Amino acid sequence: MLTYVLMLVLSAGASTARGQVSAQEASDPSVAQEASEATTGTQSNYRSDLTASHESPSWLFPTTGLDKRLPSWIRIGGQYRNRLEGPIGIGSTGTNDFYLLDRLRVRAVIQPKPWLAFRGEVQDSRIFFNHHTPNGNPYEDSWTLWEAYPQIGSSTEGWVDVLAGRQVLLFGDERVIGPSNWTNVGRTFNVARVDFHHPGYKVSVFASSVVPGENTDLHNALPDNNM
Repeated sequence: MLTYVLMLVLSAGASTARGQVSAQEASDPSVAQEASEATTGTQSNYRSDLTASHESPSWLFPTTGLDKRLPSWIRIGGQYRNRLEGPIGIGSTGTNDFYLLDRLRVRAVIQPKPWLAFRGEVQDSRIFFNHHTPNGNPYEDSWTLWEAYPQIGSSTEGWVDVLAGRQVLLFGDERVIGPSNWTNVGRTFNVARVDFHHPGYKVSVFASSVVPGENTDLHNALPDNNM
């Protein structure tokens, strides 16, 4: 199937922002301090949000002003993405379609201690104006729990950190394990995990079950679909 894609992305976690973290922190020590305090788990989503918000118009990042009014141990962030797709020849037939994909993620990170953090994130993925494409995974999954877990230890400092709950697993270039972020719904896991790390080295030991993408508020893991 050939697909012509017109993308409009308003992403708090833009990849361009990640490449500019070091330069921004060097010029603005307050950014470095806030980003260090807010980085939790295995990904630095809030860190990227914070850096991007300092480099972009304020209306693109409404949570930045809110974070300035909140205590330093709580941070709010998120991501909003729209994409237009026009697949032709669906199923090797003459069927064509044109639709809008919409995805919203909102998260909160609570870190009362440097070695203790709680993370929660919800996701709402929807498809609009479609005629032949189904209203379901991987296009639609309305208001679901995307991530929720406590973490003991720091993923950037010390030798070990432990977490358990619902988490996105992302390793390397995602050729083996990843959230399939290009799809509108994506993939997340129920996981128990221990990370051992030292400068230049990292070993992750985990047991997990993939969470199905479907139109239910809270998903249970698929039985016998373990990793």
